[in-house]
Amino acid sequence: RDFPQARLIVFPEESNFLTKLAIFKNTEGANKYFATLFHQPVLIIDNSQIREGDWFKARTIFLDSQKGIVGSYDKYLITPGAEYVPLLFKKLDKILGLNSPELQAIPEYQSGGQWPKPVIHIQGETLNESYPQQGLTLKGAAMVCADIFSPDLVRKGAAASNLLISQSSFAFGNSPEDLISQDLAASKFRAAESGRYLIKSSNYAYSYIISDTGKVVKTTQNLDPQILTGSVVLKDGKTLY
Repeated sequence: RDFPQARLIVFPEESNFLTKLAIFKNTEGANKYFATLFHQPVLIIDNSQIREGDWFKARTIFLDSQKGIVGSYDKYLITPGAEYVPLLFKKLDKILGLNSPELQAIPEYQSGGQWPKPVIHIQGETLNESYPQQGLTLKGAAMVCADIFSPDLVRKGAAASNLLISQSSFAFGNSPEDLISQDLAASKFRAAESGRYLIKSSNYAYSYIISDTGKVVKTTQNLDPQILTGSVVLKDGKTLY
């Protein structure tokens, strides 16, 4: 409710915000909750652990505060050792008779199998009282965790978008510094080569706003739970990449 009102809210990977909200409110109640919470349309991007049969999926959900759910994307690149056990490890575990509890505890995720498709969101009539702008259109492409390491995946998502969004969780590795550093480097590359601003929302790591030249514009100060707020520029057009 603070001024200026947020236009985009991005939760990190496996925040499960919307699934937890569903425990307390039904679909109609949740729609009314968001519709009355914000004066103008806000795009809320959540990521939840969804179970389908024997498999899990890391699903990004796009919710318009006025219209409800407007799209979703299931993580394309799942992570070995964190989201599934490689077949070789399974066979060795069985042959050696180890029955490793660590391997058995790893949830089996399934790839979404589709490239991230940008969700188009037309925001309110004005950004704020001093800067009116009609029909500001956000075309956001969201990647989840390991997706950011695929240049081809991000390139396809960026082709029809004007903002890149990356959701991550490093809880499985207890916030490993080397992996967090590599993830930031990849995020800078993806932003610069596509010429798009990038929002990185992370669990158990830093969150960033990265410019279209690959520069960190804003970052959280540490790994504590916190909210990062800032502005981005919606960029269109092609790059040499």
